[in-house]
Amino acid sequence: ILGFNGSIWRGFLEFDTSDLAAADTPASGFVLLHVKESFIDGNSWLLTVVDPDTLVNPLVVSDYGVLLNSVDSKGLESVGRAGLWLMVPLAQDGLDLIVKGGVTRFGLRSNRDRYSITGETSDEYAKLDGIYTDYPPRLIVQLAA
Repeated sequence: ILGFNGSIWRGFLEFDTSDLAAADTPASGFVLLHVKESFIDGNSWLLTVVDPDTLVNPLVVSDYGVLLNSVDSKGLESVGRAGLWLMVPLAQDGLDLIVKGGVTRFGLRSNRDRYSITGETSDEYAKLDGIYTDYPPRLIVQLAA
């Protein structure tokens, strides 16, 4: 891409949802992420949860392109400064991705990656705490009564 100097990282989250029974109905849910480091320069920057499609664990190099066509947001939230928690509310179709009695996966992308936004310059970045840190990602689900 002419004039592009940077990297685009796509990722995914994996949660053990084996304790959810087949009869359980998620009424609402959030993906909770801790922002370890960030520099936000004022341009709109949203982190969005997408369908992970065929991603598997562990990831392989060919998985980079798998998320390319996953552009429908299942939940999104503005990225904040380091030290803050990012709570991404799940839309109904995000709740529908929850696997009862198994493993739930979500893809992660930014709005710039999903929509190929051009014309803005940016030096922004964010690093989220991973599973082997003091603040691992969490999936919070409220079940219908």
